[in-house]
Amino acid sequence: MFIPYSQLGNLTRLQVLKLDGTYNISTNLEWISHLSSLRILKLSYINITNSKSTDWFRLIKRAQSLSSLELCGCTLQPIDIFTNKNSSNSLTNLDIWESTISPKTLPWLLNMSTNLVNLTFTDNEINGPLPNSFGNMRSLASIILAGNGLEGEIPKSLGNLCNLQILVLSHNKFNARLSDVLENLSGCAKNSLEVLVFEENQLRGSFPSLKAFPISLKELWINSNQLEGPFPNLSMFSNLTLLDASYNKFNGTVPEDIGKLHHLEYLYLNSNLLTGLVTEVHFEKLSELKDLYLSDNSLTLRINSSAWIPPFQLDLAYLRSCNLGPQFPTWLRTQIHISRLDISNNGIHDEIPANWLLSSPLELNFLDLSLNRFHGPIPPHLSNVNVLILSNNKFIDLKTFLCYPLQRSIKLLDISNNMLSGNLPDCHWHMKELIVLKLDNNNLSGIIPRSIGSSYGIQYLFLGHNNFSGNLPSSLKNCTQLYVLDVEYNNLEGNIPTWIGERLTNLIFLRVRSNHFYGVIPSSLCHLQFLRIFDISMNTLAGLIPSCIKNFTSMVDLVEKNQEPMNIFAPVPLYDVPFYENAFLTYEIVTSIMWRGAYREYSSTLGLLRVIDLSSNNLIGKIPQELTNLVELVQLNLSRNSLNGTIPTKIGNLNKLNSLDLSHNKLSGVIPTSLASISSLSLLDLSDNKLFGRIPTGTQLQTFNASMYTHNDGLCGPPLTNSCLGDGPLNPPQDHSDGDEDSEEWIDMSWLHMGIWVGFVIGFVGVCGNLLLNTSWRLNYFNYMSTIGDWLYVTICVNTNLLKRRFFN
Repeated sequence: MFIPYSQLGNLTRLQVLKLDGTYNISTNLEWISHLSSLRILKLSYINITNSKSTDWFRLIKRAQSLSSLELCGCTLQPIDIFTNKNSSNSLTNLDIWESTISPKTLPWLLNMSTNLVNLTFTDNEINGPLPNSFGNMRSLASIILAGNGLEGEIPKSLGNLCNLQILVLSHNKFNARLSDVLENLSGCAKNSLEVLVFEENQLRGSFPSLKAFPISLKELWINSNQLEGPFPNLSMFSNLTLLDASYNKFNGTVPEDIGKLHHLEYLYLNSNLLTGLVTEVHFEKLSELKDLYLSDNSLTLRINSSAWIPPFQLDLAYLRSCNLGPQFPTWLRTQIHISRLDISNNGIHDEIPANWLLSSPLELNFLDLSLNRFHGPIPPHLSNVNVLILSNNKFIDLKTFLCYPLQRSIKLLDISNNMLSGNLPDCHWHMKELIVLKLDNNNLSGIIPRSIGSSYGIQYLFLGHNNFSGNLPSSLKNCTQLYVLDVEYNNLEGNIPTWIGERLTNLIFLRVRSNHFYGVIPSSLCHLQFLRIFDISMNTLAGLIPSCIKNFTSMVDLVEKNQEPMNIFAPVPLYDVPFYENAFLTYEIVTSIMWRGAYREYSSTLGLLRVIDLSSNNLIGKIPQELTNLVELVQLNLSRNSLNGTIPTKIGNLNKLNSLDLSHNKLSGVIPTSLASISSLSLLDLSDNKLFGRIPTGTQLQTFNASMYTHNDGLCGPPLTNSCLGDGPLNPPQDHSDGDEDSEEWIDMSWLHMGIWVGFVIGFVGVCGNLLLNTSWRLNYFNYMSTIGDWLYVTICVNTNLLKRRFFN
């Protein structure tokens, strides 16, 4: 679609203009200067560097009535410093975000107008120090420079802005001491500043004297820095409505005088090193308090009176690890407006009150009671919570809760690591918005209900470590959005369904470990191109390893980034949160995985692993050469099968392998020299096979314990003690006076083997004419002779050492 934007310059009465670069906009901005009545101009996703007008900055300033300029997602051409000395007199609002700005352009933008009131540069990738260019901008009331790469000191010119009320410098790299920052803001701005935001920088040092802070401060955001030392008494800030000091290293106790801040609405002290008691005295006058975050300190929240009624009604309360137990806190029953509550890991040994939250007029979106000792049945009314986390407790009954009439849709249900038993009830699996279901590590039995497949939108399904029996319900093929299917350690049986590969094509994590699945590995699983964790170990599967396993393209480094789904082990977004701008509530997926012979707990880092575990089955045949294409593979376990043939010669292509277990098979031939080139290898087990020849020398293979090579009678060389042909004796001579017969037998056998070898040589002379004429014969023959050569090498080595011991003793 082409629009003749140049003709817009004739609209002299036009006051508001918004242009989106998704249309075919002309890049010549000369016409903008003719819009004499234009007050608001918003340009989105336009590449201004291609402008035929070489000075877009001058053209925009010539719009005499322009009061607001917004540039979103634009690429701005550097400004000619010799032609832009005059500032605009009309512009009061300048908002540039998600754009590309040259460092040389920034000082001129900061001086674009002496009458600017609002200045916003967010998420523009501006780096380096903040220019000291605010001296002439006396009208500025709001400065927002968030989400860039600004660093160094805070310019003193900011402190001279007498009308400044809001200063937001969050999500940058400022690394000064907090006391120095406040010193540079100690001019007349100290009398006007109401909102000071430094969240997620690198500020350091302890809390400075309170006299250094702006006297009219209403909001102070210093979270996610490197601040330390005792937390101060802030009672002098009587107008304070928000205090966020979370994610620092503040220590000591929480001052009781914080309870005198009667305007305080939001208090965030979580994730510090705070200690001591927090009692009702700390909340004495906090009647406006809405959000209370005290999690992840060493605090004890102890209310001395069971009859205490808080002066506030909380919306959000995060009180993880605050030692609230052992009884359920009675004061929480009075909080009828609460929408998100986390009281996990509090040592509560009690039942959940039967009618708790029934009188709440608001929806409870998030409830985390995990890591306590709650027992008894799960109250039915909790089934109306959007996100319900009850893991690591002692709940015993699920049926009453799950079959309670639902009024709302559950998004996440985690009842893992409890004492649930009996059959999983076949009701309410029509939860259309269910994203995560974790019922692992219980004692649930019987078949997996067919109706569970009615939750079409489910993405994470954890049913492992129970006693489920029967087949995987075919209704699960309707759950096409599944990223994780984990049913390990159950009593499931039958063939691995072909529909897993045909319908669940988004799977990234498939684990059916330790069940009773039989039959062959269906080739349809090769359709799972996004698969990263593939564990079908400890079943009775037979047949060959499909060569199409190379189609696991997420284990190949050549996969296109835009072809892969989201990092499923990053925190799962659940729904928007109204308070934090551009934030969302998340839930961290945590699971354990068999890693180098032991279970280890993983969360977001699990997405970095690439694992194939086919161990402890009845697989036969050769290891497919195609397996060596999966160069992102980190762990490969094919042990305890009946695999034969040789180890693939290109095994060294798997240069990110950390763990390789091929033990307890029937593999033969030599160890490929390429294996020695895998420098990341920290676990290797080749024991109990039929390998022979010298263990290749390299940076890794000699460092493993000799037991990793045992029961391969033909292997020699370090770290084994038996030497190879040409090596000196590794052990001192021993007396073989009682073993003459065995020695003579070995000598006779050695000559027999030599005779056989001579026969091979004569045979070679007879067929060499054919070999010279036929290429395929010649290649096969020499490959065969190479294997015979390795066998002869070992045989001669063994017999030579026997001869030495016989004749030199």
